[in-house]
Parts: sequence; structure tokens; C-alpha cells
Amino acid sequence: MNPNTPLAVLQQYWGYDSFRGPQQEVIDHILEKRHVIALMPTGGGKSICFQVPALLQEGICVVISPLIALIEDQVLHLKERGIKAIGLTGKLTFDAIIQQLDNLTYGGYKFLYLSPERLQNELIRQRLSTLPVTSIVVDEAHCISQWGNDFRPAYKNCGAIRDLLPEVPIVALTATATSKVVSDIRKQLQIEDAIHIQDSFQRSNLRYDVRTTNDKIRLLQKAIQHVAGSGIVYVNSRNQTIVVRDLLVKQGIQAAAFHGGLSVEEKKKLLQNWTQNKVRIMVATNAFGMGIDKSDVRLVVHYQVSTSIENYFQEAGRAGRDGKTAYALLLFHPVDGQDLKKQFIDQLPTVKSLKLIYRKLNSFLQIPYGEGQHQTHALNLSVFCNTYNFPIRNTYNALKTLENNSVISLEEQFSKRISIRFVLGNEALFDYLDKNPSIDLFVKILLRSYGGIFDFLTPLHIDRLRQKTGIALKKIFQLLEQLEKDGVIEMEGNHTDINIHFLVPREDDRTIASFSKYVKQQNKLRIWRIEKILDYIQQTNLCYSNYLLSYFGENSNYTCGKCRNCKKQAYAGNQGIQAKILQALEKSAYSSRELESQLGIDPTQLLLELKYLLDIDKININKENKYYLCKK
Repeated sequence: MNPNTPLAVLQQYWGYDSFRGPQQEVIDHILEKRHVIALMPTGGGKSICFQVPALLQEGICVVISPLIALIEDQVLHLKERGIKAIGLTGKLTFDAIIQQLDNLTYGGYKFLYLSPERLQNELIRQRLSTLPVTSIVVDEAHCISQWGNDFRPAYKNCGAIRDLLPEVPIVALTATATSKVVSDIRKQLQIEDAIHIQDSFQRSNLRYDVRTTNDKIRLLQKAIQHVAGSGIVYVNSRNQTIVVRDLLVKQGIQAAAFHGGLSVEEKKKLLQNWTQNKVRIMVATNAFGMGIDKSDVRLVVHYQVSTSIENYFQEAGRAGRDGKTAYALLLFHPVDGQDLKKQFIDQLPTVKSLKLIYRKLNSFLQIPYGEGQHQTHALNLSVFCNTYNFPIRNTYNALKTLENNSVISLEEQFSKRISIRFVLGNEALFDYLDKNPSIDLFVKILLRSYGGIFDFLTPLHIDRLRQKTGIALKKIFQLLEQLEKDGVIEMEGNHTDINIHFLVPREDDRTIASFSKYVKQQNKLRIWRIEKILDYIQQTNLCYSNYLLSYFGENSNYTCGKCRNCKKQAYAGNQGIQAKILQALEKSAYSSRELESQLGIDPTQLLLELKYLLDIDKININKENKYYLCKK
């Protein structure tokens, strides 16, 4: 085989024998130096579309990506394949940027990854104009549109790169974009003549389902038991990852909790355990997304409602990437709609609250006016909020808004960092334990787990300690404080929630004014998106797949024939038998055998009607496998 063909490069670096979907078409247009806008659903292999042609051309492919973690993940994956890549993120110092740019110029690198903020840096702009750039890739291109999910004003800088490199083709990639967003991408990137390639959003192997229930955990357990293989359960908060994981573990299900507050090492270990099937179910926030390359996920459950159709579609799309049957289940409690609005609408930051929180943040961290750019500060969010009497959720949302608008960059690390050293000798320590037997086991686990703990301050991994001892975190801190108070250990520690890297100098209200109109607009769009996801959940007649296809502008008469709404349309059931079942269940909950005995109905027909009534949410089934009427 000719080594200078796309297929040969694919086989050499990725080990695949063929391209999927429209990958080959996108690659061909890039090699022809055409502007391309490509829409490919989650798992469609967007990265291969620009990485393969870049390796076939002399020069550098510049990739603009919105998230530091996404850049770091892609650079790591390329390096693992022996491909030279550099990522310039907001965290790098000026000297580090110069060093990386020199490496790029003389080191034979093939890829340069940039955050959109970096395009404002004059040094980077000057270097870009001198580099042999073969193509410019705008990843997550929907971020450039004010109508797109996760709009980032800094992404508008992407259009300016056309002035620097007017002859270089632009490749805009995204997994989710409406026709309005695609039109805006063309305009903002100045690529009106771009080839538009859109893979179908149809996933015929993925069975969508929505269940309204008062007992989510039971239906979750039932789904996990029914579907073999690994799965993901999405929730909306860190605390819920722990709660749901613990509930599953109690039922004998191998589960782990994943959220943005974990360390890099912890995240890497959890992902490794899950991909190697040492853990079957990952309970996660939406922080669990990047770097997932597991094709055999059989089940994705939204235990809590996602904040938009775009997010839901991407997350659900992580199931069944191998083309085999998989399930996307959304569990909905009658009060979830109110909770969603309370959590994500009522607490949206206003321009006024942003100005106040930003001003107080600078004061709290003692950043003088006109300074702070490129500085990083540790912040205890709880202490900050208590100092100024700010609600924590509103404040956190405000910080995320500042991040999305390129004022700050957040590195979330919700943990208490503690180091200890035993100051008592062996004899004195064992004498202390004889007098305090309640703490004996805890101390001995510490001694077994950490070598050198008598000689120097040793950092503790608090969550691992919790797992080893079975002791709650609050109790662990109390025990450590007791040991310190009794003179058994010396302890150093600080409690930081977030590291904040400031991207611009402090200018208080002027900083916020630069993007205030976008904040108001984005707040309106967030409200609309939540209304659309609730509409998706509550509609009872349209095929779920068809609804999603229509949302993304794919005009299709496709119906899956497998979701509960399709089944409802295909089979109306025996209304006479159904009426008898419902009448019986008005008095009490019954098992299928009890209903068969009481009503004298053929068991096969009875089970058919019970399944139909379950599908249309007329009845439900409890822990004793008895059917009962759903509340109206």
C-alpha cells in the first residue's frame, strides 16, 4: 500500500482498516485545500478528520480548542502515538510560551493547539504568520456562535486568524449545531463558501427511553441488571455522584464516582478501571466526557435531567459506539422540572451580580487594580462566600461565567490537603493507644499506609483513607484533630476549592461591561434550552429519535419503532383488559400472578397489557414486583 495515502496513515497510527461515516469525504476536501464545516455526532471520529491529512502534508496544523483539559487530552493522545504536538493554554507563563514557540519552529512538530484567548497574544500572532501552516481547525465550532450551546465570546477571535493566514483552509468541527448555528459559523469564520458535511444524527442502534417515576434508584438498578456490560450514570452534582454510587454498591453493583473535584491522578485511575472493566458503572457529572474512548458502553442513564438537548445528545451518544444495541435512559421525577429551573435558571448570574462578585473576588485575593494577569490564586469558595454573605451556587455559576468569557481559568480541586508527621516515639505511641482504644485501628492503618510518617510531613490521600478505614470524611478530620491536640502528630493543611488563573488585568466593572450583552442573551438561551429538554421528556406521542433529529434540523420521517412512544403508536392494546387491570389496582397493588388469579386473564395476554400500561406510565412496579397505579 502507498504509505502516502489517508488509509495508510490511519492504519499506521490508529490501527483502523477503514474510515467511518463521512471521515474520508472531510479528509479529501481538506487535502484539496477547501474550507469545511463538518457536523459529526459524538463518537464520529472528528479528530481523525484533521489529524490524518495534517500528517500527509508538510507543515503545521493549528487547532483552536475551548477547554484546557480538552487540549491537554488531545496532545497526550497524539504523543502516545509518536506524533509531535504542542498545546499553548492559558496556564503557561510568557517565558514558557517563547520556549514552546521555538520548539515548534525548529522541532518538527505537526500540531499546535491553542485556546482562543491565545489568539489575542501579539507574540503568538506574529509567530503564526511565519509558520508553514497547512490548515486551521476550529474544534467545538458551535462555541463561536452566540446561538450555540456553550457560546464563548473569545471564540470570535478565531475569525481574526483569517487575516493572518488568508490562504490557509479553515476546518470547523462540532458534534451539535442547529442550522442557525451553522450559518453563524460561516459568517464568523468568513468561510461562506465552505463545504458543509453533516453526518446523520440518527443512531439506529441506540434505544432512547424516558421514564417518569417516584423511585429512580429502583428503575436504575433494574436497568443495570437488565443490560449487560459497562455504563455511565449522569447526575448534576458532585454530592449526587457519591450518593448514587453508594446506593449501587450496596446492591452489589461495581460502581465508582467521577467529578471535576478529583485530582488528575484519581481521574486517570478511575477512567482506567472503567475502561478495563474493573468498574462496571461510572456515576459522573458532565466532567466525565473528554478522553472517553470506550466503544462497548451498553447503557447511559441520566439520573438527573441534563441542561440542554445538546448536552443530553452528546452524553447519551457515548453508548453503543461499536454499532451494537445500546440504551439511553432518562429518569424523571415529577419535581425534577422545578428543581432544574431552581438550580440552573433561578441562580443564573446577572450583570449586576457578576460585577459585585468579580470586584469582591479581587479584593479577597488582594489583587490591585490594573494587575493580576497571569497570576494564579487558591480559593476556598465556602470561606469567600461566607465572608461576603454570597450564596455558594450563585457564586460558583458567576465564576463559571467569568471563565466562559475568558476573564479567569478555573482548576477545581475540592479537597482538604493535609500532611502529618508522628512526633511520639513507638513506646509512647503504643501507650497512648492503650489508653485510647477507639482510635487504635485508625492510627495503625495510617502507620501501615505511609512509610516515613515518623520522619517527615507526609501528604495524606484523604479519600483513599476513607475507603481503607470505612470512616466518614468528617470523622477522619475529627480524629486527626484529636491526634494533633493530644500531641501525637503535627499537622499542616489548607482547604482550597479552586485554583483561579487570571487571564486579564483587574478592571472591575469595565471587565464585565465588555461582555455584558452576551450574559443577558445567554441567560435567555439557557432558559429556552431547559424548556426544550423538558418538552422532550414530557411529550408522549413523537418518537424520541425523531424529536432529536428534528431539533438538529435533520428533516426525517425516521421512527425507531423501539421506544415507548413508538410502541404506544403501534399497539393500542386490549382496552377492556386494561380497564379491568386498572380497576383492580385502584384497590391495592398486585403481582402478575395475583392479577391472573383474580381476573382470570390468559397470562400471556395479561403480561402484554401490563407491559403496555408500564410503557404509557399508567402503572408502575414496586420492590416486591407488584403493580400499582401511577399518580396523576
